[in-house]
Amino acid sequence: MDMLLQDIRYALRSLLKDRAVSAIVIACLALGIGVNATLFSVVDGVLLQPLPFASPERLVRLNETSERLNIRRGGVSYPDLREWKEAATSFETIGAMTARSLTIADGGEPERLLGAAISSDLFPTLGVSPAVGRHFGPQDDRPGAEPVVILSDDIWQRRYQGDRGIIGRRVSVDGMRHTVVGVMPPKFAFADKNHKAWVPLAPIVDNDTRSARGLFVIGRLKVGITVERAQAELSAVAAKTASEYPLTNEGWGARVTTLKDDYMPAETRLVIWTMMGAVTLVLMIACANVANLMLARASKRQREFSVRAALGAGRARLVRQLLTECVMLGLVAAPVGVALAYLGTWLLDQAVSPDAIPYFIQWHVSPR
Repeated sequence: MDMLLQDIRYALRSLLKDRAVSAIVIACLALGIGVNATLFSVVDGVLLQPLPFASPERLVRLNETSERLNIRRGGVSYPDLREWKEAATSFETIGAMTARSLTIADGGEPERLLGAAISSDLFPTLGVSPAVGRHFGPQDDRPGAEPVVILSDDIWQRRYQGDRGIIGRRVSVDGMRHTVVGVMPPKFAFADKNHKAWVPLAPIVDNDTRSARGLFVIGRLKVGITVERAQAELSAVAAKTASEYPLTNEGWGARVTTLKDDYMPAETRLVIWTMMGAVTLVLMIACANVANLMLARASKRQREFSVRAALGAGRARLVRQLLTECVMLGLVAAPVGVALAYLGTWLLDQAVSPDAIPYFIQWHVSPR
């Protein structure tokens, strides 16, 4: 321990003596660490973290496609959705939604907000349940059903002060009395973080034609079913529909992709990984520059090492002294680099519009 303390004291004196070299080494390492930690925070949040739903690897996005119209990620019509549900066996459940502007006029001043019309199996497909009350049932999601609504936690807290007696209360939504049947958990969002209320889908789109392809559709694969098998089955269903309804469905097919891949296409992932590789190269260059600086500094200390060797210092002791100096430089550079990473992620948050990225993507400097 005494020898270690002696090495540390000697290292401090040596590093303070060569302040310029020490400052350059710390700056190089800190910049390399900071840039890498910043971009890894993005990679971690965008590519590595799973979606915030139950068994997210089994969640898939379902689209209608048309090669003739160059549409690869089109919405789905309500009649086609019903046929997919009836004919496809690869899915546990299939849920659908469409964004909808809603006006709530109870509990304070009338408020226009963004919401969605959803099928009764959307939340079960995600594996999410209301924090208070229940989700929609089949009896709610049919034409002529009694109007019901599910509120977000934000609306529940802000307009109704978190009153649990809201369940069963009738509130005005778009001028019609709706019964509140549930309140979603705090911070829940799908597929837009700005959705504040949900109403049943069928009463709104039941009369839609097959050409009205506007539904956002997701499915949950059965255990053991691959995306490729689901794709083959849904393509067969779409081909059958096209032959039966050529006026609206000729040339239209189906596409199945994992929900994560739908949010983050391969092209985007490639760009992000390329950027990660580039900044990793920056760190390697920084380390090489630091190594050259340390070697140049060591070459000027040959006389010092010769004197110490003559006084009895062995090769191991001299190597340990140099390692101690390098470790101390690293211990100073690392927290500076982490501080730069916090600054970098903050700057990214300011530069990127919240509406430009999916709601579930968040980057921050984590212990990883």
